[in-house]
Formats: sequence, C-alpha cells, structure tokens
Amino acid sequence: MRNSANEDYSKTVAEWASAPERCHNSPRLDKFESADMATTHFDQLIIRLGYPYLYCHQGNCEHLIMFTDVAMLHPDDCQDANSYPLLVFQARARRRVCGICAIYTATWVTRHDELAAEDPAFYCDSCFKMLHYSEDGSKLCNFKAYPYYDHIELPTGTQSL
Repeated sequence: MRNSANEDYSKTVAEWASAPERCHNSPRLDKFESADMATTHFDQLIIRLGYPYLYCHQGNCEHLIMFTDVAMLHPDDCQDANSYPLLVFQARARRRVCGICAIYTATWVTRHDELAAEDPAFYCDSCFKMLHYSEDGSKLCNFKAYPYYDHIELPTGTQSL
C-alpha cells in the first residue's frame, strides 16, 4: 500500500470468494491474488481477453477494465514504453447534475445522508441548502457533506482537487 492507513479491499473479496460453499460450486473463485499497484507491471499480470476486471479504490470508486487485444510490438508501432497501455475507448463524460432538480450541476456531495435515496448523493447549492438546513441555518438531519467539483465544468487547464 502506498499509504499504511489505506484499506486493502481485496481482502474482503478474497474472503467472500474463498467461502467453502462458493468454492465447491465455482472452483475458480478461490484463486484470487492481490499485489501492490505501485510495483506491479502489466507484464506480470495473468489476464483473460474479454473478461471484465474491477479496479476499486477509495471504498466506492469502481472502474471496469477489459482487455480486448494483445499484440507483439511491431517496428511500425510506437516504441515509447510510456505510451502503453493504449487507451482505445473511454466512455463519454457527462456532467453530474443535482439529484433533486436535475437541472443544475452538482456542487455538493453527501454521504450517510438520512434524506437521500442514494449514497453518495449529489446536489446543486440551492437544493442542498433547502433540503438539509432550516431557515435559521441549523442542520435538519445527520449527513457528511463535501464540496463537489465536476471535472466537466472546470475550465480547460484547471486540475480537479
């Protein structure tokens, strides 16, 4: 782990997969391995083409990865190792809108929000304040709130936080 305070999410998946009732029905489930991302290279991975892999970090940020092709390096290919792996598809990014009005860009994200139907939940500034605070400014329920910066809305050249 890069940071000793980080949680190893693969342990939970491996424990679930290694339960005797799962291994008996699906013998391949007990073959999970984890490795340090900072020191593992693609040439050390054993992959199946067309098989979906899940990369999970920060607890709930999930990325689906699928390897669709493998080829030997050809003289006509880019010889710069830093250019690989090649990105061949990236889903079109969409602006995150407020979960209440569905009009304005979200500027707040809440976790463990008693008033939200989803966790995390996203709100524009006015809907966030109207839903979560009384007129005198006191909180109406328990929740954790964080400013949300939609990278689609940031000016070109601005890095997200």
